[in-house]
Amino acid sequence: MGLEVAMLKRPRTDEKETDMEAIGPGKLAVITGGADGIGLAAAQRLAAAGMRVCLLDWSDGVTEAAATLGGEARGYRIDMADPAGVMALATHIILPELGV
Repeated sequence: MGLEVAMLKRPRTDEKETDMEAIGPGKLAVITGGADGIGLAAAQRLAAAGMRVCLLDWSDGVTEAAATLGGEARGYRIDMADPAGVMALATHIILPELGV
C-alpha cells in the first residue's frame, strides 16, 4: 500500500474551484499547531468534511482540542523541533493510522 500525500493549493483568481480532491471522508489530516487558532479552525473544517484528524502541538491542551472535534480526532503533544520525537510520532502513530 502506497503513502498518498496531497497538497491543497490556493486558487488563482481566474480559477473557480480549489483542489479539494484531497479532502474527503475517511482520509487522514495531520495538522501541526492544531491546539488553537488557525490550526484548530482548519481541523474543525476538515473534521466536518468527515476526515480523520490528528492534531499535533507542543501545548498541553492539544488532547482537549481534539476531543472538541469528536469522531476519530486525536491530539498528540509533540515538539516538532525534536527529530526523535517526530520520527517516533511518524513510526508509531501516523503510519499505523494510514495502514502502512
